[in-house]
Amino acid sequence: MRLAIAQKRLIEFTYDDARRVAEPHDYGRRNGIDKLLVYQRKKGGNYKIGWRSIEVSKLEDLVIRDDTFAGSRNEPHQHHIVWDVLYARVE
Repeated sequence: MRLAIAQKRLIEFTYDDARRVAEPHDYGRRNGIDKLLVYQRKKGGNYKIGWRSIEVSKLEDLVIRDDTFAGSRNEPHQHHIVWDVLYARVE
């Protein structure tokens, strides 16, 4: 996770039986659970865009892709959350 965040690289993974492509933005621990805050670009064959909080232990077949994204979205409604422990955040 940290490598993908540091290099602003897209990730691809299976979660809840759906293949997804996403931008990893935050990686941390909240309420005792490691989570990843992503901006999802694609779910299955559809372009389902939006913020998602993903439990890291439920990720399957994670691939760090070669393609990159611009970085923090810096939107007024940005969804960064308060973490108990923050391991990495995209800049």
